[in-house]
Amino acid sequence: LVESARNQVREHLEMEEQHPYTQDEVLLQAMSRARFKSLRSDLELQLRLDQEGVVYDTQAIHAILDRVFSKHEGTNWMAEQMELVLNCYGQVATQRVLDRTPQICWQICRNLSKTLQEELGCVTDDVLETCLWESPMTRKKFHDLAHQLNDLQKAMDTVKS
Repeated sequence: LVESARNQVREHLEMEEQHPYTQDEVLLQAMSRARFKSLRSDLELQLRLDQEGVVYDTQAIHAILDRVFSKHEGTNWMAEQMELVLNCYGQVATQRVLDRTPQICWQICRNLSKTLQEELGCVTDDVLETCLWESPMTRKKFHDLAHQLNDLQKAMDTVKS
């Protein structure tokens, strides 16, 4: 059973490695949010939206927008997009693995009784007798320990009275 579960988890991880692309809506939403997060925070900082009463004229706003957009256009756009996609995909793929693993465990547990019946169905009376056979040494040790327990019970009764 353990080996079966291990194989299923391994197969799932291999599938993720061989076919890593997804059209998952969660991935696309995460990418959309991440894409504009940096731009939004720069605009909020430059426009000082955290301060009350700050007013800009049109020319000042244009200058701020030009500064922010030139900063974002000047960066290595392709590398940033690749990093963004990989980070977002990593989150989605990790969640998929975390979701799939309990499903595999549940599937193994559902098949447990059938597997046990199949395995125990092969057990013969000779095998059971061998398993239940008590060696003379084990029998002697059991009787010795039972005698010690009896002596200890007598001692406890004496102490209590």
